Amino acid sequence: MRFLWIGSLVVLLAVSAAEPRFQQTTQEGPRASPELRAVFEHRYSAWTKYIAPYDGTSSTVLLDAWAESGLQSPGFQHIVELGPEAVPFMVHAIEDNGLLHPASLLSFAVAKITRKSFGLTPEEMRGHFQSGDEIATLKRIRQQVLDWWTSRPQTSALFESAYGRWKVAKKKGIRVLEITERTYDAERNLIMPKATHTDLGLAYQALRELGIEALPLIAEKVKGGEHDLLPLFAELSDSRGITERGSLPERANSTLQWWEKHKHNWLLPSASAAKLKDPKP
Repeated sequence: MRFLWIGSLVVLLAVSAAEPRFQQTTQEGPRASPELRAVFEHRYSAWTKYIAPYDGTSSTVLLDAWAESGLQSPGFQHIVELGPEAVPFMVHAIEDNGLLHPASLLSFAVAKITRKSFGLTPEEMRGHFQSGDEIATLKRIRQQVLDWWTSRPQTSALFESAYGRWKVAKKKGIRVLEITERTYDAERNLIMPKATHTDLGLAYQALRELGIEALPLIAEKVKGGEHDLLPLFAELSDSRGITERGSLPERANSTLQWWEKHKHNWLLPSASAAKLKDPKP
C-alpha cells in the first residue's frame, strides 16, 4: 500500500497539468470567480466522498487508502483541470484543515498546476518510502505549499536573482551538468555516469522551480532579446505554441504571440483571493 502511495506522488509531480480552462482576468491575473468557486466546491466534495469518509482519526492506514484511491482517481484530475484560477481555493482548503485530512492531498494538485516540486525530488520520495515516513512526506509538501502561497510577492525578486546568476554562469560555459564519476562495463562502454549541476545548471533549476509564475517574467526577458530562455518557457508551458522552425527571433516572436493570446490561462490569482469555506465531505 505504501509503495502505491509514494509511487503515485512521484508520478503526480512529474506529469504536467492540462491547460487551464477558466479565463476571467484582471490586470493582476485571473479572478477567483464565484462560479469557479462553486465548481470547485462540488468537485472537491465529490472527490472526498469518493476516496473515504473522514472521521478525524490519525491513521497512516487511512492516509494510504486516500492516496491510493484518491490521487489516481478521475475526480482528482477534474480538480486539477480547474487550473491556476482554482489554486486559492485549494490552498485555503489545505490551510483550514489538519494534516490528516483529505484536503492535504490537494498539495499535489497545486504542484501539478503550478509545475513546482515544492522541494520534494523523486529521490527524496523514494527515501521517504524506504523509511516508511509517509506522514512526514505529506507534512513537508503541505507546509511548502502554504509557505509558498504567503511568500509569492517575492517571486519577481527570486526570478531576478536566479536570472542574474544564470547570466553570469552562461559566460563561463553552456553545460548544465558536469560528470564527476564514470562507470564502464567489461567492454569499456560508459554505463553509469554520475554528474553534478554546474553553476549554470543550478541557476536554471532555480528559475525552473518558480513554476508557471515565471512565465510572464520569462516572456518579458524574451521580448527584450533574451532568446536563450525560450527552452525554459517551453518546458513550463508544455511547449504549447512553441515552434522549432525559423530563426531565434522568429521563434521568439511566435512564443510571444502565443503568450499574449493565452496568458490568461496561466496566470495565478493574487494571494489575497477570498477564502473558501471548507466544503464538507
